[in-house]
Amino acid sequence: RRLLRLGFPFPSTTTSSSGVEDLPKRTMRAPLFTTIIILTAVVLFHKETQLLDNMRLEAESEQAGRGGQTGSSLQYESPANHKEETAGSFTALPGKNTRQDGEEHPEPHTGDNADKDNKYKYEEDSLLLTVPFYIYEDLLWIDPAKNATLGGQLIQDAYEGNYPAYGPNSKHSDDYLFIKAATKHPMRTMDPSKALLFVVPALSYPLLLERYANTPKICWNDMCGGHNLFGYIDRYLGKSPWFRRNEGKDHITLMNFVASFFEELPVNGKIFKNILNCQMYGFGEDFEKPLNKKRVFLRSMHVGTECPAPFPTSTGTGTTNYQDLMVASMKEKRDDFAMVATLFRTKSRFNRNFAHRRFICAQLAARSYGAPPDMMTASKKQQHNFMRTVQNYTGHVGSHNFTVSTCGKGTQCPTLRQARMGFHAMGDSWSSQRVFDAILSGTVPIYTHERLYDALPEWLDFSKFTFLVNVFNPQLFETGLQQVVNSTFRPDGSRAFLKDDEEELPPYEEMSEYEQKLYHIWRNRNLFDFHTLVPFDMYMYYLQAELWPALRLHTAPRYTILNMPPWQMNVWPSNPRWGNLTYTSDDLMDQAYERTAAHRRKYPKRVDDDQQNWLTT
Repeated sequence: RRLLRLGFPFPSTTTSSSGVEDLPKRTMRAPLFTTIIILTAVVLFHKETQLLDNMRLEAESEQAGRGGQTGSSLQYESPANHKEETAGSFTALPGKNTRQDGEEHPEPHTGDNADKDNKYKYEEDSLLLTVPFYIYEDLLWIDPAKNATLGGQLIQDAYEGNYPAYGPNSKHSDDYLFIKAATKHPMRTMDPSKALLFVVPALSYPLLLERYANTPKICWNDMCGGHNLFGYIDRYLGKSPWFRRNEGKDHITLMNFVASFFEELPVNGKIFKNILNCQMYGFGEDFEKPLNKKRVFLRSMHVGTECPAPFPTSTGTGTTNYQDLMVASMKEKRDDFAMVATLFRTKSRFNRNFAHRRFICAQLAARSYGAPPDMMTASKKQQHNFMRTVQNYTGHVGSHNFTVSTCGKGTQCPTLRQARMGFHAMGDSWSSQRVFDAILSGTVPIYTHERLYDALPEWLDFSKFTFLVNVFNPQLFETGLQQVVNSTFRPDGSRAFLKDDEEELPPYEEMSEYEQKLYHIWRNRNLFDFHTLVPFDMYMYYLQAELWPALRLHTAPRYTILNMPPWQMNVWPSNPRWGNLTYTSDDLMDQAYERTAAHRRKYPKRVDDDQQNWLTT
């Protein structure tokens, strides 16, 4: 206060550059001193906040080192639930439900989510990752023991229940399910010195969504909101010796929401540079503008909703025969096409994005109801009136008839499960949950634009399990629709429909194109099921293949739609792009080589290369 009362007099008159004397001015107190004092106070407050955060981090690290962290009382695994690992404890190929430290994988709990948790059981040939990874325990906020909350509920309760915008089948719950699968994966190690990869378990979707909409905030340790928690994560990584040794190149974090929201999060132009130095699992449409072009960007997938079927659909434990799945699925089919989707948005700026959907319904209906209005220029009332008349109808293309159960608003289940094919068109954005709903329900997706493929992982061979029908104009659409309808006919001229008393399918080469795509869907279904270990394992393997080309596998024995990274003899251990990554000991890499070599010896080529034997595989 004394400093603020200080001042000095300005001259009562000033002379301009032209030599003309200006009007007299009043003596003023020093605004410069006031500015300096305020800026000094802000700087001191900021440094004090950082100091308190660092003291808290050090205290938590010491507590964890003393065993002060308590284990989770529910399904998440924490250090207290595991034996201490010793050198050489990794096995070449972990057996069924056995962790790499030799301890039995815990059985899933019983309760409302027991069926979903049973999918976390795995077969040896269903997983690809061969390097150990560590999850930062202090950031594992999905563990109920951490007492982190989302909208006042424990984070696990919010996601496992039917919380608005989240829930077990919310399309944006992939970050939660990604982290949950990481806690159950057999290659997880509880000792960071024995890890080659590191998972930063940031729940990016709720942390970023709060800046877009009035949604609940995550709170932990008296901190709430995206800016505070992202700041904590960034400072935590900056203090981690495991992060600093390779500058985050062997770390992966989750950023499965619009990247621009993250760019807007920092204050005063400061960015969270440590988070951005991690490899990124991110929102698929941001692949053209990644947050850090010097890091890998793995395009995320939405969580699909499976239509319950009157037959077992899980292929994770290897107990279900693909032929049985296909036969049971095909007997359920009642119609050729379905698209359960919103056709209009309340906000007019989105309506143009939904024009592709309205175009599809209008063109399908035109086969029965005559020429539709132009979906791009017709009034909303004209489009509504036309759409109300096109539900549950039979149309024709060329010399063949087809049936449509629903095109537009409707009940997704069992409509989608009972359709042979489902249209996938853009809505708010190019990526959509709809394609994953179709795959998990045993329905072949029909893409309507090449750009839709760009929002998904580039290592998937979409030609094996999807159709493409362009919606640029009616002529192209009719040509594509004709090809799709023709694909349901087998080489012998019969149509790929099964009667109730039929139990056999023809050999692969005698199937129709539609049946072959359906086979690949059932064969690879778990790649899209986030309630299994497989999506997490797939992403981590492709990061492994990028960082260490010498640890690439020959083939994915169970999966037929994965484009495996090229493998070469005598390849340099690390990708030159990343340089020589540092790790604790050569033994870690030697053990990873052993596991990779054992996989190559056991699976030298894709099992279904011999299509003659596919039914007995």
